[in-house]
Amino acid sequence: MSKNQIDSSVAERRLRPIYDCLDCGNNKRALQEADKLLRKQPSFQCAKALKCLALLRMGKEKDCEELIKTLHDEVPYNEATLQAMSICYRELHKPELICSLYAAAAEKQPASEDLLTHLFMSYVRVGDYKKQQNVAMALYKLLPKNPYYFWAVMSIVMQARTTNPELKSSIVLPLAERMVDKFIKQDKIEAEQEAQLYLMILEMQGKLEEALAVIEGPLGEKLQSFVIPNKRVELLIRLKRWREANVLLKKMLREEMDCWTFYKDYLQSVFQLIEEGGKGELENGGKVNEGKKGKEKGGERNVGEVVGSKEETNVGKDMKVVKDENAKMNEKEVVVDEEKKVGDEEVEKKEGKEVEKKVEEEEEKPDCSLSDCAAFLSNIQEENQRASHRLRGPYLAQLEFYSMLKQHGREDEVHLVGDLVELFMLYFHEFGGKQCCMGDLKPYLKMLSSEQAQDFLNQVFKVVQLEEGSLPSTLQQMLRYISNLQLSRCLGYHEVIDFNSKLKLATSLLHCYKESLHFNQGQLSTDIMNNDPYALLTAHILYDIWIETKDAIFLKDACVVLEFALSYSVSNYQIKLLLMKLYNMLGASREAYKVYELLDIKHMQLDTLGYLHLWPMLSTAQYSQAVQIFNTTLKFFTASNRESADHLTLSYKYGSFLKISEFVEFRDRINNSLHYAFVQVEKTLIEVMQATSHDHTAQMVEQSIVTEDIDWDRLEDNRDFTVLWTANPPERDFPRELIEVSFRTEKDLLRLRLLLLKLLSSAIKLSAIKSSKEEVRGDLVRYLGELNALYDRLKKQPHPKLPVNIIEAPPESRLHDYIASQLVPLLANLTRTVLGVDFSDKSGVVNGGGGENLLNGEEFDRLNLDDFNDFSTKSVSSLTEATEQVSTFAKENFGNGVNENSLNERLETIQRVTLVVELVCVSTVFCGVVFELVKENLAPVVGKKGKKKKETGAVLVVSPEQKKRTECFESLVTSTRKAIKVMDETVNHLKSAWHPSLTNVVTRVDLLEFKHPFCQYLNESYMSSLCELSSILRRKLRHVDELKL
Repeated sequence: MSKNQIDSSVAERRLRPIYDCLDCGNNKRALQEADKLLRKQPSFQCAKALKCLALLRMGKEKDCEELIKTLHDEVPYNEATLQAMSICYRELHKPELICSLYAAAAEKQPASEDLLTHLFMSYVRVGDYKKQQNVAMALYKLLPKNPYYFWAVMSIVMQARTTNPELKSSIVLPLAERMVDKFIKQDKIEAEQEAQLYLMILEMQGKLEEALAVIEGPLGEKLQSFVIPNKRVELLIRLKRWREANVLLKKMLREEMDCWTFYKDYLQSVFQLIEEGGKGELENGGKVNEGKKGKEKGGERNVGEVVGSKEETNVGKDMKVVKDENAKMNEKEVVVDEEKKVGDEEVEKKEGKEVEKKVEEEEEKPDCSLSDCAAFLSNIQEENQRASHRLRGPYLAQLEFYSMLKQHGREDEVHLVGDLVELFMLYFHEFGGKQCCMGDLKPYLKMLSSEQAQDFLNQVFKVVQLEEGSLPSTLQQMLRYISNLQLSRCLGYHEVIDFNSKLKLATSLLHCYKESLHFNQGQLSTDIMNNDPYALLTAHILYDIWIETKDAIFLKDACVVLEFALSYSVSNYQIKLLLMKLYNMLGASREAYKVYELLDIKHMQLDTLGYLHLWPMLSTAQYSQAVQIFNTTLKFFTASNRESADHLTLSYKYGSFLKISEFVEFRDRINNSLHYAFVQVEKTLIEVMQATSHDHTAQMVEQSIVTEDIDWDRLEDNRDFTVLWTANPPERDFPRELIEVSFRTEKDLLRLRLLLLKLLSSAIKLSAIKSSKEEVRGDLVRYLGELNALYDRLKKQPHPKLPVNIIEAPPESRLHDYIASQLVPLLANLTRTVLGVDFSDKSGVVNGGGGENLLNGEEFDRLNLDDFNDFSTKSVSSLTEATEQVSTFAKENFGNGVNENSLNERLETIQRVTLVVELVCVSTVFCGVVFELVKENLAPVVGKKGKKKKETGAVLVVSPEQKKRTECFESLVTSTRKAIKVMDETVNHLKSAWHPSLTNVVTRVDLLEFKHPFCQYLNESYMSSLCELSSILRRKLRHVDELKL
């Protein structure tokens, strides 16, 4: 054994206790073991790296950073040391230092494949594509392997994503293409992924013809068989070679009749060919026509040969008879017979080949007319009906064909497809008892006229075979009846019936639900129960009645129905989603949170579905639960960023080049998520609201993880609006236009909330620093200007509210309430007050002088900072007005027997109280800022008086300016204290008014058998929100009481 091997084994044995402690989470013991080893071997780098890791995991981040920086400067190149340091840097969220670590190590050992590989992967993690390329080429020169070469090629391709379009098309992508061309000419392409990378490069340059030639050429043999036809169809469609695409799609549809994408592309190709006059591309069309003529002539010759062969065959038979009867026939005649026999066999073979050719010609013939298309789809349908297991694709393809005929203005040719109602009924006969029925047919129901719709529903009801007033007797009958109900709702029949009819229908569906529970026997608890659609339909109808009457009792009844259904179907996420939405509409966010926990939302769903529950929680003061969701969501985003880097490194390692772009796009979409930005801002604002002192507030702001600069143009709307089931008619769908309106509204809300946080943060910083305040003052003025500009724009051009009849729509944006409230005026006046107080304590500043002032005299005068007491008075006025309004509203609507059991005003009341409490919190923070600024310049002067020369206490020498600042501070503190007490009194009033209530809430549908302590839970939720507000107000009162000069 060599000396190096012995040293390595000894080092590993000595480090083993440290590794074991770290793996077990015993970081303190790991630190002790590392110190023990370092006392014996002070220069042991790996022990130092493990000590850094132990320190970091113990929360001693500064000690860790100091030690690892020293170790970094030593330029270690031992693999174990580098790995330990890489883990440290990863947990410190400093992946860029891993790059410099391995770069220095690679310089020491330039011939090390492992170090260069790790260096390449470190650049992959930070997205430094140029350095990736350089390291990959260095690896290839060191060891000429295909993977390293194509790492360099892929790095160039990734550079094309970030470079400008001109450079991308003229230099970057052509370079990547030449590099791969070189390997193709040398026949060095080995793997399928290398060929796919070449295709991707060609497609990125728009060289679709070359890409198609690659697929059809020798390089296409490297691709898997199932990839080639799909890719070929994609390229043919992009090249608008509809004739070839049509032929290929026909072949693929015969092999896979249920692929919906193939049907869509096939129908598109047919209509494109018709628009081109059925000629396709001129060159290809001419060749095809010539081929057809030649084949037709060949066909005529074959028919003649076949006729001749039959005659010759008959002659041969006669000759055989002659030969049997006359044994003395000449030997030459026998030879003639045998020759004719051989001729007959050859003709038969030729005939078979010609028939096969004709079949192939029919298959290769594109469908250039609507009749050809109808015949092809009919053939597919016939073949599907002959199968034992029938597929949905052929049925829906007929409906899609009918739809496209109408879209292209060819209503006079819809007879080619058949009667529309019959097409619907063909589908319903096969799949009417499936859950997919309504979803499959919904896009096509709008084609039905009112007469056709009525005819369709009548025929469906006949198929269901259910007498009026009776209940389904079999499971299949019940499922078809449910489909019938859903289709009638989709067709708008629930929209036209009156209030009493809707109430009667809801009661009838409830009865059906109760009487169909036995159809769920034998199902697992993880299954969705068969009769659940009854409960969902009932809840939707009650929601419709609420839209019509605005009586929250119907929302309450819907919640009770859904709670009852959830007790039987614990795994039905649709019931949970709708229940959570209805609870939030009632203001019962605590109950909604319980349902949210049952949904077990995780991973990507935290981003796509977080909007459903998180923002209603904030507007009803459920801050404790909201913080829990914030923490979980932020963990997901942090982990996603780390895991996406791991996915990228694995993609390079295993040559999955096509996935690299997808992972990068996914990472960008997550990092630029609107929800991610919101969560960061709102979490910090809640921490500021819950702070108990000025120092605590400053600490929360300092620890804020909010990104300073948001790229507003790259923000992504990842909200999922398709998750909630609905059978509403098309006019109540959530269209793309309204989604865009909602997105713009939320972006402006994020701007407002971010500016609020920035103003609070800058004001606190201004009070904390004693000198060099120019930059912070400049930030305050800039943010104030942005706030005023945003407020003016939203006042002049307010965002429209979303219709309430769209159940998939997100909760109403809080932006409307903020703009209608005193938040922005209060915030602007408080900011001017802080700037005025700060500026007034500098000599010459009030006259536009120098000193530390970043603003010139014109800017100073524009902001009117000299009259900061006036801004303070306006702030007091805004705060007083807001508190008195909400206090009056609460007392007028609740208490002394008024609205004792009413649910209608509770959500609005909680939202208004919560908003004003937020204003109080903002005012409290600025009181702390003004206090620090005023206290800074109240310098005590120690003096003596009296003959006994006894030392007296500190005497404050107050100048007129200091007196003005002190009065401003006292005014703010007094008004804030008063506002806190008014709001506390209002919250206590609501507690006493709501506490004994909700015991006699009426119900409008028969819910006697649906036993659920709903009113109790609802009341507890309201009390929880009010207690949260009381807690915040008590903290703010302590905060204000501590501000004494």
